[in-house]
Amino acid sequence: MCFLSKPTLAFPRGKFLRSWVVPLAILGLVILLASCKTSTEASGVAKDLGSTSSDLANYYSDLAAQITETIELSELDFRVNQNAFGDSDRATLNDIKSEISKRAGLAQSLSALASTYGTLAGSTSPTAASTAASKLGTELQTDLKTLKVLPASSKTGAAATETAAGAAIPTAMSEAATILTDFIQTRELKNGAKAIQKCVEGLDQLYTTESPRYEALATARIQLAERLAKDLVDQDQVELSPVILPALQPFGFAPKMGSPKGWYADVAKDEINQQAADQITSYVQKTQAIYKSLLKEDAELTAVITGKKASASKTP
Repeated sequence: MCFLSKPTLAFPRGKFLRSWVVPLAILGLVILLASCKTSTEASGVAKDLGSTSSDLANYYSDLAAQITETIELSELDFRVNQNAFGDSDRATLNDIKSEISKRAGLAQSLSALASTYGTLAGSTSPTAASTAASKLGTELQTDLKTLKVLPASSKTGAAATETAAGAAIPTAMSEAATILTDFIQTRELKNGAKAIQKCVEGLDQLYTTESPRYEALATARIQLAERLAKDLVDQDQVELSPVILPALQPFGFAPKMGSPKGWYADVAKDEINQQAADQITSYVQKTQAIYKSLLKEDAELTAVITGKKASASKTP
């Protein structure tokens, strides 16, 4: 009679499972968590960057509108005070406005890029987002080919920004387009972060170099409006009842303004001076806030790339 015995393992089953399966499970979990962490961080950075770049686009659009107002104020100044404002002055300011509008377009493109990156970071079907990213890369290259240094203008009291930093922007963005193409093909989040970081780096360089000029453009408009407003007060072309209205309004009274207006005019001009100073200070603070936001996004993107904690150490 032949007896068949059960085959036995040469090592304990439980010990084998513990020594191999558990470490492999831990390793898989670490990889999964790292992937999730990168994806979560990428989505968070994309959201923050979308907000910052939208703010930057609005900043540029507002500055372009201010340049339009500078042209209108300069034309009024010519009528009121005969201060020269010719066709060449108008053309220069329009050229500056055009360049500022291009910068607004770049910021809008960065916002779209951030949105695309966020979609790709959290999507399992990235076809539509990849198409959008490809389109955006083409648009960026088109925009950069026409980007120029801001022209000088005697009406702003500032010289043109002729620096090497401006010339470096197209290179940084061109590198971004190349890395973005790799990202679209591989969906490697770090490649996407590298592409966007290059975009942020380019805009940050441009913004840092030109921000004193932006402040000069805004200040020139405010100071011109301030001077004209005080001239019109002196020429008795301004209704000054708002000067005393705060004292009468709680009681339902209306002001009765007579001539001469005397101290009413002095109070009005003091108010004009104060508001002009406040607006200039506010614009400088706004400019610095944008700079700090760009610096923060640059640091966060670098953290996604390197896996290290974000640190923004530069100062304006």
